[in-house]
Amino acid sequence: MTLILTRIEIDAPPAVVRAKFLDFENLLNYSPDGFIKSIGPKVEGEALIEGTKMRCVLKGATMEPVCLENSPSAFSWRGALPLGLFTGDHGFRFSPGVSGPETTIFIHEEQFSGLLAFMIGDNWFARSVGLRRKTEAGFKGFNVDLKSVCEQWKQEGV
Repeated sequence: MTLILTRIEIDAPPAVVRAKFLDFENLLNYSPDGFIKSIGPKVEGEALIEGTKMRCVLKGATMEPVCLENSPSAFSWRGALPLGLFTGDHGFRFSPGVSGPETTIFIHEEQFSGLLAFMIGDNWFARSVGLRRKTEAGFKGFNVDLKSVCEQWKQEGV
């Protein structure tokens, strides 16, 4: 198993960060160059609850993961390639920040497993391909974009 975990502190309460994150229709407004292009249920209008089939468009790939959790503190899904070749549990967590209850520690992570998980690990081959570095950079870029839109909300009082 291989884990990529990024975190950022956002100057907005967890409920605000979660609400901005879940506003998937505005994703491209605040993260137009990010690696996540769209997130939503596969069937339009269906609630994103545990077990719901989703449709996620990422830079260079479209996938249909299954929602694992949609709670006040976390949102996650599991995507997989057939035959157990590659599975990723992609998650986002919203926790009170260390600077006080009006701040959020936003964690963006993915746990990879399966026969091809080594390709995103910390071995020679993975480093030469650069997939781990690119994935981590994508996570961090998304985090910065979300931080920006959340802190803009706080400044505007919207």
